[in-house]
Amino acid sequence: MKRQLKMLGIISVCLLVFVVIWYFLDTSKEESNESKTAAGEQTLWETAQEEVAQVEVENESGGFCIIWEDDRAVLESVEGLPLNEGAVEALKGAASLIKSQKEIQNGKDRLSEFGLDEPEVQVRIKDKNGKEIEFFVGNPAPEQENKGRYVYLKDRVYLVAQNKMEIFENRSENFLSVEVTPSYEEDSESILVTKVVLNGDREDFTEEGSLIIEYSDSQELAGYQVKSYQITSPVEYPAEAGIAEEVIPSLFGITAEEITALYPEEEELASSGLDTPYLSVEVFYKDADDSAKTFVLDASRPDEEGNVFLKLRERSVIYSCDASQVPLLEMGTSDLISHEILAPDIRTLRRLTVRKNGEEASTVDLSNLGKDNAEVLYENKSIQPADFQNFYYGLISLSADEVLLEPAEDTSSMEQVAEVIFEYESGEQERVVYYQEETLQLYAVLNDNERGYRLSASEMERVLNDWKRLLNSEEIKARY
Repeated sequence: MKRQLKMLGIISVCLLVFVVIWYFLDTSKEESNESKTAAGEQTLWETAQEEVAQVEVENESGGFCIIWEDDRAVLESVEGLPLNEGAVEALKGAASLIKSQKEIQNGKDRLSEFGLDEPEVQVRIKDKNGKEIEFFVGNPAPEQENKGRYVYLKDRVYLVAQNKMEIFENRSENFLSVEVTPSYEEDSESILVTKVVLNGDREDFTEEGSLIIEYSDSQELAGYQVKSYQITSPVEYPAEAGIAEEVIPSLFGITAEEITALYPEEEELASSGLDTPYLSVEVFYKDADDSAKTFVLDASRPDEEGNVFLKLRERSVIYSCDASQVPLLEMGTSDLISHEILAPDIRTLRRLTVRKNGEEASTVDLSNLGKDNAEVLYENKSIQPADFQNFYYGLISLSADEVLLEPAEDTSSMEQVAEVIFEYESGEQERVVYYQEETLQLYAVLNDNERGYRLSASEMERVLNDWKRLLNSEEIKARY
């Protein structure tokens, strides 16, 4: 019995010793693994992002060097050109912290295996405190290595995340802004374009000369300040209302897809179609400080894929983008002239006369329109100025389907539908006569054949109905 108890005790002691040994071995293994992991993930370089002073890179694309002076980035060799602030900040972030995924054992003796015997990328980083680092970037690691890139630093080879190294493969152009023309603040009056001159190698320019658009006036319409423009060459004619709202803003904020050449030589200009531009647009404008400014944009003829090359005359950069970024590329005089038949400023009117065919002419007398004491009278009967204003804007918004700058239509065989006479405070007057040309189409003549228009008959019928209702003191609702 005693012998059995003794044997049981020995076995228990042995088991206890085994458990203790197993515990310490396991703990030691975990500590060893933790130590090995920590040794692999090393911080190779670190500085505050705002302390980065210089990044200089040599690579197969030519490399780049950016220096920060008084927190302003300067891209050497292309000073004076606007930078891509997002790309510059991304570089600054990448240059402030470089971590390795792991160190490659005996890497110094196997540089050729990692593309580090003749590395494609060499990087030098300096911070404002005088610290600096230099390293070389080699081949991408095999896929099983978790998208890493081999880096040689201080006689050691490391594996660094691929996405942290890609930015050092860029060239100078990648850090330049692709914003070609100044930005345009649509919701403010910060920019006033005073003149736009279009010319170039297009057929219409070679035949007619430059197309010139000039600022004319600004007036309030339905609570909004509306700018109007006048075409002054090759004809004198009001410009389409969309000029101020769509065409002119489209000249600002043009953004290219890429930069294709820096400081281009004559051959590069010729191959891009910019030695004799298809279109040149000279824009004169005033900024928020009322300072007069200008820029000239040259554009090539669009290619079969709808791409176009652009160049600011004062900037030695060729850009490429989709032709849709420049709506004026294919716009000519007929696209830009106003299709409104006649649209005088309501404040200049003294009297308006309308005569429908087969009826007597009716006239309203006007005074102080646009002011608080505005007055509208018809046969000594007062009409609400707001109703007249709504009618008037409906009248002048009549839009022609076709404008004939040199009308030659014979109206002797056409039936006259209506006549509208505008009399101004200056004593001058203008007259528009509408004729029935076809069943659903009218032909309008301005000032005894000064200019002709074709328009829908139904639109004029609506205006005549509103005129009748206005004279009966009925409410006229706004149609704009």
